[in-house]
Amino acid sequence: MPFYTVHHADTLTEVQQEKLALAITDIHSTKFTTPKIFVNVAFQDISKEVRFVGGKRKSANLIAANVRHGPSRTSEDYADLIRQIQAAWLRIVPGTTMNRVVLNGSIVAGMEAGVILPSAGGDKQWISDNWEMFNQRAEAGDEEMRDIVEDIKERGLLGDGRTAMQRLEEALGWGESA
Repeated sequence: MPFYTVHHADTLTEVQQEKLALAITDIHSTKFTTPKIFVNVAFQDISKEVRFVGGKRKSANLIAANVRHGPSRTSEDYADLIRQIQAAWLRIVPGTTMNRVVLNGSIVAGMEAGVILPSAGGDKQWISDNWEMFNQRAEAGDEEMRDIVEDIKERGLLGDGRTAMQRLEEALGWGESA
């Protein structure tokens, strides 16, 4: 459930906004195995706002994000994420600068698509534990769940495709695998 806000002093076209949103989504979801549907990106035009940097009036672009933080995510992981986001900005919005990207590890809990999200680093187990429910809701017509199921399948995030209960039953010699 990361939430990115792109504060832009430079004018962005709708196409640039779409490309940036897609790039940020791809970068974050690939770096941290987050389902793409959970990556939120908003744009805020700050061209008319008065801003100061270092006590001096300055017009500057900034990307700020609230993300889940945990022991599985290192400082280098975050630095790499920031570098990738900056590179995407420079590629999509040439002739501008992006020297300010700030990540806040302030998300301690959240809900997306009506499902409580896992702690940082717990995505794969969470996907496995909820896979059956995701599919049931997708088959019942829930568009967000269809997107989640499709993304998980396309990116191979499920692992071996078994739920935690199925793995436990197999280990104990119970259930269909007995």
